[in-house]
Amino acid sequence: MAYLDEISAGSTAQAEELRSRLAPASLAALLLAKITNAAERDVHLTVSEDSRLDEPGPDALLSIVGNLVDNALDVVAETPAPRSVTVRLTQSNGQIVISVTDSGPGVSAELARRVFEDGYTTKPPRNGLPRGLGLALVHRLVTRLGGRVTAGPGPGGAFLAKLPLPAAKELVEHR
Repeated sequence: MAYLDEISAGSTAQAEELRSRLAPASLAALLLAKITNAAERDVHLTVSEDSRLDEPGPDALLSIVGNLVDNALDVVAETPAPRSVTVRLTQSNGQIVISVTDSGPGVSAELARRVFEDGYTTKPPRNGLPRGLGLALVHRLVTRLGGRVTAGPGPGGAFLAKLPLPAAKELVEHR
């Protein structure tokens, strides 16, 4: 019982800490769930201490962050320990900046654009289900929002997405 209380207290503190720095609360909840899932896969997932979003951002933010994190977790789960993923979310110059880095093999310069194509995957087939959809979805969502997403060269995986804040985008559109 004491062990369960200790784990519960740690999760509650982490949840409160994330909620205090990240808007919307659903984003903090998503990241907390991803941290738990990562731990079950023996991957250390951290949200950088300097992460802070004061504005909720677009509705698609959860899908973008979720898919980038899932992709990183899938890649590093297949590598030798230690395995890590770091998420950094900030606001700067009218943009939301999302960075997801990992300890995996990274993306070669030749594949940096191709990883965002529908159906492109380096993962083996899974029970006849289609693969190669997550990063393509991220690319579509980010582009629709007037942003940009890139895959950086290794070592390690490095994905960077920049999205205009809704208020900043409206100002640009009205000029």
